[in-house]
Amino acid sequence: MGKNSTVQSQSFSSRQYGSKSSSWFSLTIDPAAGRTRGARVPIHFGEMGCYKHTPPEVVLTWFDDTLSVLGDLRSGWALWNFRGPFGVLDTQRARTKFEDWHGHQLDRPFLALPQKKMKE
Repeated sequence: MGKNSTVQSQSFSSRQYGSKSSSWFSLTIDPAAGRTRGARVPIHFGEMGCYKHTPPEVVLTWFDDTLSVLGDLRSGWALWNFRGPFGVLDTQRARTKFEDWHGHQLDRPFLALPQKKMKE
């Protein structure tokens, strides 16, 4: 697929994640997307996430970019867990501004991101 891929959109920036960038992510997924697009086979990206030691600003940036690519593909996805080190509840992620939610630590900005993306 490459440069002319429908996966890469104008709103998808090329942000850095260590030595990788968001455009790298899109190009990595693109070959699989191209094979399934012609066959009309949906793709589901299961068990993805950012471990609790990932800084909160990186988590939000990575998920924003990742969900943009997956949204362009009209693909399903799942978190490794909802509650725990990869989730939105009780992650114990340093520097996160948690909100008390029924006795749990809720990462509201992280929860709001997929909710926003599902409406796009």
